[in-house]
Amino acid sequence: MKIHNALIKRFYELARERGKSPVEIGKLGGIGQSTTSEILRGGTKHPKVVTIQRYCNGLGITLEEFFASDLFNDTDEFNERLDPTIKKK
Repeated sequence: MKIHNALIKRFYELARERGKSPVEIGKLGGIGQSTTSEILRGGTKHPKVVTIQRYCNGLGITLEEFFASDLFNDTDEFNERLDPTIKKK
């Protein structure tokens, strides 16, 4: 899985746990609807850390808690670092 897909899944997962949409969470953290929507549709492949931090602020969690998910242990980028023989898809 690509890292941006893991980010999208994590945005949805954490929002669902709180009974809100990712856009609602983004607004709580100070992210504009268009920015959140762009991330969720895959238009922004590498959102800035500050954007993810703001999403975390909307959730009331830390960046560490955001990334504490198995979704990020199975990204292509992570696996390529572990085993350089893995080819990019």
